[in-house]
Amino acid sequence: MFGMTERQFLKRSAKCMDETGGLLLLLKEVIDRELQEKISKSKASKKLDIIRKQIESIFYKFEKLNPPSHCNSLKQKILNVLIKMQEIVLINSESLSAAKNGLDEQSQDKLKKSKEKLEIFRKDFYEVTKGVNVLLLKKKKGKSQKT
Repeated sequence: MFGMTERQFLKRSAKCMDETGGLLLLLKEVIDRELQEKISKSKASKKLDIIRKQIESIFYKFEKLNPPSHCNSLKQKILNVLIKMQEIVLINSESLSAAKNGLDEQSQDKLKKSKEKLEIFRKDFYEVTKGVNVLLLKKKKGKSQKT
């Protein structure tokens, strides 16, 4: 099977990051509502499950891509972003599980930890997204100058 061009890979990378950005906003909303106690544990759990499944779907689609070899490090960065996001969802799910089992202190600790990791993650996410967009913009400018 043939690989893809750099431009094709960058377009798919940008799409992946856009989809992930939407999930990031949903995850942030769930965590914020949990901290404010404005969402039930069961509803939060259902939303997290949906987010988790969507992250997995994005991950597996992106993992199958066959970019040019010089794009492999970018592919790895994007996969790492998705893995880190999955870890935040897992920590938050553990928080809900602890609450369900009556371990309120442990639940609150994990909830705070997921919020802290989310804030760190957002910075990493935006850096990678910015990098993808800059590379794609350069590629588009290069193509328009050739024609």
